[in-house]
Amino acid sequence: MRAMKNSGIVWIGEIPDGWGISKVSRFYSVILGKMLSPVKEATDSTLENYLCAQNIKWDGINTSEIKQMWFSCYEKEKYLLENQDVIVTEGGDIGVSSVYNGEFFPCYIQNAVHKVTSRSGNKSENKLFYYWMHLVKNSGYLDLICNKATIAHFTKEKLSSTPMIVIPSKQQHHIASFLDTKSSQINSTIQKEREVIHKLKEYRQAVITEAVTKGIRAGVPMKDSGVEWIGEIPINWKITSLKNIVDIRDGTHDTPRYIDEGNDTYPLISSKDFVNSKIDYSECKWISFEDYKSICMRSKVESGDVLMSMIGGNIGKSIIVKENPHFAIKNVALFKTGLNKSLATLLHLYFSTTLLKTQIDLKSRGGAQDFLGLTDIRNLVWVFMGESEQQEIASYLDKKCSDIDATIQKRELAIEKLTAYKQSLIYECVTGKREAAG
Repeated sequence: MRAMKNSGIVWIGEIPDGWGISKVSRFYSVILGKMLSPVKEATDSTLENYLCAQNIKWDGINTSEIKQMWFSCYEKEKYLLENQDVIVTEGGDIGVSSVYNGEFFPCYIQNAVHKVTSRSGNKSENKLFYYWMHLVKNSGYLDLICNKATIAHFTKEKLSSTPMIVIPSKQQHHIASFLDTKSSQINSTIQKEREVIHKLKEYRQAVITEAVTKGIRAGVPMKDSGVEWIGEIPINWKITSLKNIVDIRDGTHDTPRYIDEGNDTYPLISSKDFVNSKIDYSECKWISFEDYKSICMRSKVESGDVLMSMIGGNIGKSIIVKENPHFAIKNVALFKTGLNKSLATLLHLYFSTTLLKTQIDLKSRGGAQDFLGLTDIRNLVWVFMGESEQQEIASYLDKKCSDIDATIQKRELAIEKLTAYKQSLIYECVTGKREAAG
């Protein structure tokens, strides 16, 4: 058992005797990237690839969208990334860090990103700093030093003056190597869990699609639906428009005056407030009684109704309203089910499948669509079935999807535990509370 001493910093805790506390700038150079430059400012400038905050992820650099801007010869030399440099976000989700492994070359950085390099040139020190940033990010330290009331910035000065443990050089490589091995093992397990979750979600969609277009009884006579992407349907079913099944309205698309929560104020709910198939009021906007009453004149929400997002990347995200609601809606479609629970269930599940996405893609002809209008929603294709079959299928899907969702939740919990274990392991090793095993 190694002897320990108080580090003097609460979020670090005890460290081994022989280790010390300094700051990042003692061991590492920090360079903030170049300001965005949409025009060519020097005759020797060329268009080059660069990384911004959105590219930086803990377990690697996301290269799915790489942007370009002009860099002069001097700027290329200053902002060029070299293999094993650590990249730290200055803006956005501050403090997120990654190790550059030559994903593409040459590669430069924009001014929402820092390049951090060991002054000694020791690559093991770079990797150790990457693991140190895990501790910094998860300690609450950044919340203390960066103003999050507006837009947080982890400036060069703040990063340079961030506390860091002084670890004897012969132990640095050992710790970094141990954490590389353990992190790789944990990340591999997490990735396998994510793949299982992805397959479960695909299976869930397939189950719903099959049930609402083919039914759940084997051997039923079928007929051509006349819709290519639906195929055959039971012979006593028919294709119709959603407007023939349910009354569909929409909330406001304007922005009323937001006020502080208090007497005679009401929540204004949008799809961002749909959390785990429920309404989360913690971050919602509040409006006056007059605005609430005005919106409700066209779209009063009642228990049993279905709400669906009409805008942005959340199009199709839906919930069934289960409480006695006293709120208005914005950029949300309202389906008045008349307390028909089976219809509400089928609508909610239908919106979570590719049945909706296929129609959106067809309407937008493959282009991006960030708004689904009320007319388009009313004209969505619906496979009409008898009331008794509707109830039977809704009951079947409710049970089947609940079982799948429970399995997904267990897998997600496993990922949370693995992630917490990884963070704990990094904390214990970089602070010396646990000796890195050989």
